[in-house]
Amino acid sequence: MHRTLVLGALVALAAAAFGACSSEAETARIGFSSSAIVAWNSHGEANRLRIGESLSLESVLAGSLEANTRYNVRVSLRGGQTLVEAHLMSDNHGQFPVQTIMHDVGEFDDVQEGSTLDITVESPSGSTIAGAVKVDTHDRLAGAGWSVNEAVPPHVFATDASGAPQNAFAVGAATLAQGEVGGELHVAGDRFPADATFDLYVVRDADVWVGKRIPQHGDADWIAGPIVARSDANGRLQATKTGFVPGREHIGIYDVLVDLDRNGTFDWSFTHKDGADGEQKVGFTIQYSQNWFKERTSKHILVNLAYDSASRDAGAWRNDFQVGEKVFTYVNPPVVHQYHARATKWVVKHQDWATYWNSQDTAANVGGAAGYGRRPIEPIAVNNVTFKPQNGCTNSPPLITFNAEVGTYDMVLDFDGDGHYDIGRDILDIWSGDSQGSLIDPALVDAAPAAQRVGFTVR
Repeated sequence: MHRTLVLGALVALAAAAFGACSSEAETARIGFSSSAIVAWNSHGEANRLRIGESLSLESVLAGSLEANTRYNVRVSLRGGQTLVEAHLMSDNHGQFPVQTIMHDVGEFDDVQEGSTLDITVESPSGSTIAGAVKVDTHDRLAGAGWSVNEAVPPHVFATDASGAPQNAFAVGAATLAQGEVGGELHVAGDRFPADATFDLYVVRDADVWVGKRIPQHGDADWIAGPIVARSDANGRLQATKTGFVPGREHIGIYDVLVDLDRNGTFDWSFTHKDGADGEQKVGFTIQYSQNWFKERTSKHILVNLAYDSASRDAGAWRNDFQVGEKVFTYVNPPVVHQYHARATKWVVKHQDWATYWNSQDTAANVGGAAGYGRRPIEPIAVNNVTFKPQNGCTNSPPLITFNAEVGTYDMVLDFDGDGHYDIGRDILDIWSGDSQGSLIDPALVDAAPAAQRVGFTVR
């Protein structure tokens, strides 16, 4: 079966009402059709996608999809390569919420302005929903005796000193591993007004900035800024120093904001748009270097993975769920071994920390050093979804992985998709304490009672 994916197009009249004739932000979700799937960009606009933004999908009609089913999603550049192959899990009502499947469009691939991305969503039974979205910068509205150009938001991104886009900076070691980037954060971009002066900010990550006050010096989420910057005659911002040099104390996720009119607010209307490297996605991450990690006695990477929302602003890592709730998996790993590696999120039946995950018995191991290396996942698996992390880092968007059923469970983020938990490379959730998304000391798990050494529980 093949159906058309109508990507929620915005009609000109509706767009004008939200922009040129009104001060109201044009991020309202309008233009729903009777289709099962709607595509959104980073700013919540249907059927819109610009260079540097993220692409998300949402099913909007209960029962329009098969319930509790893992769908295959593919995004391809028309006439070119496949950009994303991933899974989205429907809930028990045959829907899934807004979930991000593609980051940084055009920054690390061959997508250009004017490119068309073909999207297919296929069920295990072979039912396929297909559609497309075109990468553009703005619409031009025209009527009898008038025309107006929509404001084009600046495209801004974190870089190294050379101006190359970077999504991850490594810290914690005197010498960084090959491929890792350190040193001062720089910012570059394009699509700015020509010869314009504006302010740049580095702030702690948030999903949504539209309409919000930009954090200032002294605020908890402020890192640097306002940094006065200027575009050239072609509207380009060359690599600009921010004065922010990431260190071990900065492990976490961050955004870069552009305040074009320098009013301290992130504006987004039809006639004025500020810019962000981070709207509905992570701008850049700061993670421990691989060389820092090699110095640790225990090689386990233990992080809470069970999450309760598709929104990073509204959600939380949880250890207890009720039957029927949607269990998401979300992580920004504090340590990374391979950037942008295809990964699989596994929900598995709970296994004992001492006798399975951390067992020194050679019988528990599959390959690797004697008694310490790999643990089989597939024999204990409940469900899994595969995805591709954000380019240049291993930040994972929240994705539904499991529709909760009574039991106790652990989670594994498998970076090579080999069906095994590889100690020191993959990530394990075996902890029922409140550690948010930070690294958990294995010695803490060793000393904890067995009841706390569980990924999550469904009651």
